[in-house]
Order: sequence, then structure tokens, then C-alpha cells
Amino acid sequence: DWPDFPWRQIGRPPANVGIGWELKAASQKGTPDIAKVGDRFVREEKQYVDHMLRHKINLAWTHATHLARGGEGQYPFLRQVSDYARARGVHFVEKTQTQVGTYPRDKDDPRKSRCVDHRVHKKYFCWSLLDVHRERARAMAKAMKASGIHWLYLHATDGGGWENPARWGERCAECRRIYGDDHAKADAAVF
Repeated sequence: DWPDFPWRQIGRPPANVGIGWELKAASQKGTPDIAKVGDRFVREEKQYVDHMLRHKINLAWTHATHLARGGEGQYPFLRQVSDYARARGVHFVEKTQTQVGTYPRDKDDPRKSRCVDHRVHKKYFCWSLLDVHRERARAMAKAMKASGIHWLYLHATDGGGWENPARWGERCAECRRIYGDDHAKADAAVF
């Protein structure tokens, strides 16, 4: 297959769904048994990395669950898996979106909820809140560094169809003032 297909990707590892959520919860709560949960997570994830190797898969969505807000207690365990995988040529990709807030948590925050309210994804998007984007980017960079994850997939808002791509027509007055009708300039500022 090489060099025609240098990257072969698969979705999230299966441990991400079960033990991954347990690790995230233990990390967020500071549970004393985090080492027990973390060790099991590492064991299961290493098995999955080996499975990926047998099938020539060298790229997967991250084994983390909501990395930046999952709590720092999970990072050493994620790092063990990332290092194990990278030593074997396997890489993980963390995914996040360009939201500035979530629904319903931020529904009463006039700043975060002022722009595009994407109820399907339960997220708020705004191109002019660059300080919020910078804060989220710093948190993500810190989490990725601590976890040993080197790839990021940053997903812009979608929805709106052909008539209103990314729901750009619903942007707030501040976005209209700063960017006018230049959607590409607004996306570039966020990215």
C-alpha cells in the first residue's frame, strides 16, 4: 500500500467509549481510584494500538474524551498511550469545534450566546469573540502537550445548507461590524 496511502485512519478506539469515559469522570472528580481506572485504560488502549498495527492503520481519533475539559488527572495515562502508539508509528488526532459556548450552560451569558445558536450541536459560535477562541486554544494546546497528542482537527461551525453556510447569515452585530460580509476573513481570524 505504501506510498500510495501513507495515512490510514479509523474512528475512536473502543476503550474511548467505556473506560475512556470512566477515566474522564475520575479525572474531573479527582477520584482516588484514578490510578486503577487509568491503568486499565492504558492496558486496553495499548491492545487497540497493536490491533491497528496489524491492520496497517496509523491514524485514529484521539483516545481522549473532550481532552481540554476532561481534567488534568487523565493526562499521564493518555501520555502513556500516545507515547506507546507514536513509537510504533501510530498517531492520534484530537478534535474540537470553534464554539465559544455550549447550550444550556451558557444560554444566560449575553456574550457567548449573542451570535449563532446551533441547537443541533448544542453550541454557540461567534467569529468576533477572539479572546474566547484564544483561551480555548491555549487550554487545548496545554492538554495536547501534556497528553502527547500532536494532531488537531479543528472543525468550524456547519449547518445552514447552501443558502446560509455555517449559518453566517445569523452572525451578531459585532461580527458584521468587524468582518462585513467577508466570511473567509472571519474564519481565518478564528483559525
